[in-house]
Amino acid sequence: KFGYYHTFVTTMDHNLYTCGGDSGSSFKIEDNYGMFNLNTHFQDLVQKEGITGIWVNNFNASILVTKENNVYGCGNNNEYCLTDKLKLNDVITVPIMLPPFKQKVIKVACGFKATFFIVDDGTAYTVGSNTFRQCGSMEEENEYKKYFHLLPPPNSAFRDVVAGEEYFLMLIDEPNWKGRLYSLGSNECGRAGVGRDSSNR
Repeated sequence: KFGYYHTFVTTMDHNLYTCGGDSGSSFKIEDNYGMFNLNTHFQDLVQKEGITGIWVNNFNASILVTKENNVYGCGNNNEYCLTDKLKLNDVITVPIMLPPFKQKVIKVACGFKATFFIVDDGTAYTVGSNTFRQCGSMEEENEYKKYFHLLPPPNSAFRDVVAGEEYFLMLIDEPNWKGRLYSLGSNECGRAGVGRDSSNR
């Protein structure tokens, strides 16, 4: 998985490595131009619970989901993109468990400073920067310290999500249309797919 400064690599023998810059994500290493075997906190997590997915955002934060459906965060908590349990911009050097999800997390997308989780009941949760309404609420809140429960249209379900810098693209299964494409956030340069309108959606 590729972040702004760093890369994660998992191997067949269940080891976890990183390379690249360590600014903000802080694994207590200097800028690293070769693969670095991560510290025992990460390795213990991989060995005990198994990692089903790793996602990194463009501001040095990382999300890890385990086979036991525990969600962990590490790195820079910029605009609370990981958790409200720590201060703004705190750097997490040991993975911490994020607020537990009652449902199984099936998809994750990490934007610039916001995170989007799809759970297996077809709904979603967002947290972090809402400057461009990418968290799915039109309230005048620039950051969501607590997880925001995002509902799809009636009788529909989120199926997949990917993140751009300040927007998300989502596939939603509707009763008569499987995999309709929706977008949230900034449409600068038309990147959210709604023509020349540059407003936030």
